[in-house]
Amino acid sequence: MKILLRIILGIVIVGMTLWGVGLFYLSPLLPEGWRAFGAGGYAVLTMLAFFLLPRRGRTALAATAVFAMLVFLFFRIPASNNRDWQPDVAQTPYATINGDLITIHNVRNFDYRSDADFDPRWENRTYNLSKLDSAEIIAVYWAGKAIAHVMVSFGFEGKDYLTVSIETRKENGESYSTLAGFFRQNLRRIFLDYIKSMNDLRERPSYYNTLTTNCTTTILMHTRMNPESPPMSWKVLLSGYVPDYLYDLGRLDTSRPFAELEKMSRVNDRAHGADKDAAFSQRIREGLPIPAPLAQP
Repeated sequence: MKILLRIILGIVIVGMTLWGVGLFYLSPLLPEGWRAFGAGGYAVLTMLAFFLLPRRGRTALAATAVFAMLVFLFFRIPASNNRDWQPDVAQTPYATINGDLITIHNVRNFDYRSDADFDPRWENRTYNLSKLDSAEIIAVYWAGKAIAHVMVSFGFEGKDYLTVSIETRKENGESYSTLAGFFRQNLRRIFLDYIKSMNDLRERPSYYNTLTTNCTTTILMHTRMNPESPPMSWKVLLSGYVPDYLYDLGRLDTSRPFAELEKMSRVNDRAHGADKDAAFSQRIREGLPIPAPLAQP
């Protein structure tokens, strides 16, 4: 039993140490030039403490206290909108509301040649809330079946579409690190909750978290005001399985096998073919099963 407890304690200490190293190296806790030094120093001091100090129990308690202090400092790091942002995230979207008319400012409608080569184009677009009748899931797979970037696209009578992408906002020189129908009920409330969050983030920025506050979990949180909200599942954490999960819940078209629906929904070729067409949003949806329009509450 003692050996087992020591093994468990060792795993916990290693996990806490690795998290601390990551905090020093990846977060703005220290100035950028000091981050590698801070991460290396924390790792070395922790190892030396356990190798050289005679009382391992007290050393473990001290390591836990230091870890708790780091966690406290981590949650005290403020998010900010005032940084040297990369061009594709230089503007923050926000909305103004006039009755049923929702104007979204700083909509990103870039002309992309690659993910790093594009012509920036920020637009203001107005949508009529009374015409909101659909929502679709878009899953962009980039690391096998399990991992995808998930977005929600709201449709307005099949003519106008607004896609919401929850992303990290990267500074210049910074890279990302990982370390159809959906939500068929109360669509209007979900859309307005997105609008509220969009405006809140402009005033009070917050951090993206790969595990807890990411592109998929945040979508789920926006449905929590509805009794029909999908329950949490491991497939939400492994975001590439979200379409499978929604199919199992009956939130997608179940009149055909999922594999057939998934194959039909692959829009890559249609997207490349449409490219700069003004009817791009309509053309990429050609041939997709279209659900009946939603009745507004």
